[in-house]
Amino acid sequence: SVYEGGHRVPFLVRWPAGIKNPNRTWDKPVGQVDLLATFAELTGATLADNAGEDSQSFASVLTDDTADYDRLPIINRGEAGGRYAITKGNWKMIMGRADNKMELYDLSKDKAEENNIAAEHPEKVKELKKKITEIVSKGRTTPGKRQANDTDYWEALIWMTKEEYNK
Repeated sequence: SVYEGGHRVPFLVRWPAGIKNPNRTWDKPVGQVDLLATFAELTGATLADNAGEDSQSFASVLTDDTADYDRLPIINRGEAGGRYAITKGNWKMIMGRADNKMELYDLSKDKAEENNIAAEHPEKVKELKKKITEIVSKGRTTPGKRQANDTDYWEALIWMTKEEYNK
């Protein structure tokens, strides 16, 4: 699901020789996709530009308990039929489809996603729509060369045009 209850789960790491100040908690998002970049950094491996296009290392958080970590936007795709969501900082927008309006939530105040505040924050809706369109059309979240998606424009990308997708 694109909703928090569908993908927000605890993540535990045990690495006695590497984690600085074990038994601490950290409340920032990481995705399963981030394991690739994290393990690559920890082992000194270099990822090719076309590998791990959405993977961002959080190794610094493990090895330095004062690390400043700011996750790039995370894109989630939910249920069959494919609704998409973008999470950037405390803001999350669930993209509309023909039968659904866009939904915007401030997760710092509403983790249960009970109050759609899209109408009250049109500038945030515009910003996040632009960002998810850019990420999908570029084929990656991280910096680097544009990567092709698996397919041509697909129906679930209703918020963007074919021209924006191919840009």
